[in-house]
Amino acid sequence: MSESELVQAMGMYFGLVADMLTLYLTSTSGFLITAYLVGAKLTRQQLAIVCGLYVVFAMVASYLTVGYGLRGIYYAEQLRAVSPGTPLYSTKVVPVAIAIVLMFGIAASLKFMRDVRRRGV
Repeated sequence: MSESELVQAMGMYFGLVADMLTLYLTSTSGFLITAYLVGAKLTRQQLAIVCGLYVVFAMVASYLTVGYGLRGIYYAEQLRAVSPGTPLYSTKVVPVAIAIVLMFGIAASLKFMRDVRRRGV
């Protein structure tokens, strides 16, 4: 691949990372608002559906974020090999760190739902 193709591929994958993070934050915000407003009033079935859909969607968004990030880093490393003077600072630790933060966010959101149901806010 040429240098311009590598830059384009890298930019595309890092853009997809931003898109997945946006979807994750949107779904988490919606889940937290739902938990706060109606969490205490949900039946067990409704709770299972809402929490299940949230966990599945958030996990898929997290998985895709990491995958796209690693793919973007792959192209960044290819670009570095073609053009050694290019300043690129991405490492494979970054997607893993993002995944840990996203998993913590999922767990914290579920705990918030549990606390709302226990206290009846």
